[in-house]
Amino acid sequence: MVAVTPNTLSWDQGHAVALRCKAILEEHGIHDVHCEIRESIVRLLTESTSTKPASTNETEPTFQLSSGFPEPISARDTYGASYATFTDYLGTRITTRDRPNLAGTKGLYLSLPPSAHGEPRLVALTCRHVAVHSRTGTGPSRDIIQVDQPTLLDELDRYEEIAELYAEKADEYSKRGEADVVAECTELKNSAEVLVKIMKSCKAASSRVIGQLLYSHESSCATTTGADWLRDWALVELQPAGHQAPLDSIKNRIFTGPEFRWSYLLKKGKPGWVIEW
Repeated sequence: MVAVTPNTLSWDQGHAVALRCKAILEEHGIHDVHCEIRESIVRLLTESTSTKPASTNETEPTFQLSSGFPEPISARDTYGASYATFTDYLGTRITTRDRPNLAGTKGLYLSLPPSAHGEPRLVALTCRHVAVHSRTGTGPSRDIIQVDQPTLLDELDRYEEIAELYAEKADEYSKRGEADVVAECTELKNSAEVLVKIMKSCKAASSRVIGQLLYSHESSCATTTGADWLRDWALVELQPAGHQAPLDSIKNRIFTGPEFRWSYLLKKGKPGWVIEW
């Protein structure tokens, strides 16, 4: 997939680029990868954009995926990467509820026609082997959760230790009268405690259900260009109750890291930002 700024490339130009990309792949013996030109907007995410829960269900889940970052956590700092795991950004770790130790990746969002009641429908693309138990597609659960259990528990332990460490440092520097350092340590401690609180609220795998398996093609090989390729994809229909933002407002966004990291890469000629489609 090649991203371009909106209204900067004509259809004829884009078509030529896609054909050239496809030809280059085929020159290297890769015949089963398609090329696509897609318009995108690139911007630096610098402030909290959390939205209020939009679901009106009578029973709300313990945790809902956010579309932004809560205070005092920012996409600009090191804690932003950890919190991004609990957002509706692409690339987060997902798995089935009854197999919380095996994780895959949440891919692109795709819109479906509204339901019979006019409600928006949104699906996420993922690998079939992540959402389906076997080649036959049998399994006791169709619920998909975000963040596998080992990752959540490891992160919870780590941030509990970080919060305790900075609390001790704040106390130590307070005795020395170094107010600036105390303020910095206190801010880091508070951010770590926010993450700990979030992780504890969704510690049970059942509280992190974001949707259900909607469709998965039979596991089989196909031949369209002379080379075999495995059909290994599935669609997960997202549930409104698992998301703070309305489903029709969720965008394909990728969290690419804290600002300081990209400031460093920019100096080396390697820009990186949050990308929206």
